[in-house]
Amino acid sequence: MAEKFKVLVKSADIRRRVGELAARLREWAGAADSPVCAVWLAEGAMFFAADLLRGMAGCGLEIHSVKVSSYGNSLGAEGEPRVLSPLPNVENMRVLIIDDVLDTGKTAAEMSRIFRKSGAAEVKICVLLDKRTGAEKFARADFSGFEIGNSFAFGYGMDLRGKMRELPDIMALAEAGA
Repeated sequence: MAEKFKVLVKSADIRRRVGELAARLREWAGAADSPVCAVWLAEGAMFFAADLLRGMAGCGLEIHSVKVSSYGNSLGAEGEPRVLSPLPNVENMRVLIIDDVLDTGKTAAEMSRIFRKSGAAEVKICVLLDKRTGAEKFARADFSGFEIGNSFAFGYGMDLRGKMRELPDIMALAEAGA
């Protein structure tokens, strides 16, 4: 039986909200003298990070990607976060972590801990989707695009079993019988 999908967030709404986030982040980036290092978490945040960072043009950012995984091939953030690529030097910098989804918050908490331990002056977390599951989270987003329930989201850079990243909208699996 073929899976059915539903649209969670339309591409026009994504563009509008990412523009709003970029404006807020431009203010934050310009509010202090220390440089800003934007670190986007690969792979799911790639479209979000690209659009967000283009909206922050002129802020003089250092931009890095870091591959981190906690999902594996499952549809839930069940594993411990694993950093799979080298980390930038963030000593005395303000760090902006850019991620696709804040689920349990384990990945954001671990990356914040690593960057603080590495001498970051400040660490902020920006996510496209903040899941509201009722469960206690290990970290909270300082900036978030949209709140969603416990749906597994894909499209706009996020994958469903390694596919569908290219979709312009944010999608979810439709409930059985829907």
